[in-house]
Amino acid sequence: MTRFNKATIFCVVGVSFLLVCVLEFKLRQSSNTSDRRHHLCIHFKGRLGNQMFIFASAYGIARTENRKLVTTTNTLQNYFEGVTSYKGPKSCYFQAPIKEKWACAFDPELTLALPGDSDVLLTGYLQSWMYFRNYSSDIRRIFTFKRNIIKKAETILEKTKRSYLARSSVTRSNLTLIGVHVRRGDMLQLSKYGYRTATLEYFLRAMDYFTRKFPDVLFVVCSDDIAWCKQNLQRKKNIRVMFSGLPAVDMAILSLCNHTISSTGSFSWWSAWLAGGQTTFFAHPAFEDSSLRKEFSETLSDYFWPGWIPLS
Repeated sequence: MTRFNKATIFCVVGVSFLLVCVLEFKLRQSSNTSDRRHHLCIHFKGRLGNQMFIFASAYGIARTENRKLVTTTNTLQNYFEGVTSYKGPKSCYFQAPIKEKWACAFDPELTLALPGDSDVLLTGYLQSWMYFRNYSSDIRRIFTFKRNIIKKAETILEKTKRSYLARSSVTRSNLTLIGVHVRRGDMLQLSKYGYRTATLEYFLRAMDYFTRKFPDVLFVVCSDDIAWCKQNLQRKKNIRVMFSGLPAVDMAILSLCNHTISSTGSFSWWSAWLAGGQTTFFAHPAFEDSSLRKEFSETLSDYFWPGWIPLS
């Protein structure tokens, strides 16, 4: 009787173990075959703003075309909560790359050029909001700054607000923050390719626009040329030039403002977009007849976000 019970128990345990193994195998097989989507692979290039456009546009294209986005190791994952890396299959990088027609305009034929039966390697800058226009809420969630970044930005901005309010009659509840991004630096060296820097007259007109629109404004200036800003823009008590030393923190500071005076370049674009509110932009980001100007559409409308205000 004891032997029979032991044998029975042994058989039951053995069968149960076998069933568990079979079930686990089927679950693994199911997980491996449940996502049969082809991959959209991208290469990151450029600095923060450029990489954000590449990611956001590729994300939009991948969602539209029901592909799985392959994002190799990138600096964005150091700054934003929703960006991760996924290497994907090696086949991604042995494909003939498909390139955009224009770096700063929407290419409606780009998705049509993607083969439906294989992985795709997509190259370019992809600087048009129209690639991700249907997934804006996703992109805002993905581009949520990591806690250490936003904490530094909040600390700097709060210190600036306290300093200003202590010396003025403005109340905290009535204060409107206007982020001002001034891009100069490398743009001055790239003028031969068609790049333009926003003029002093543009910034003064934009400041005048917001001063007339809101009674109590504080202009928060972030720039890669602090000396120029202090010399040319810091003319009134309600203009404060910031320096964090970290591009991601500068962008986070600007994103915490109510409205934005943007400059040229992708960093400025994303700072304004993340902030929301009203945005002015320099209406002439490239010299006419330059190679860079040909990368934009005629009206610039598929580069600049709808509703933004052009100023010269």
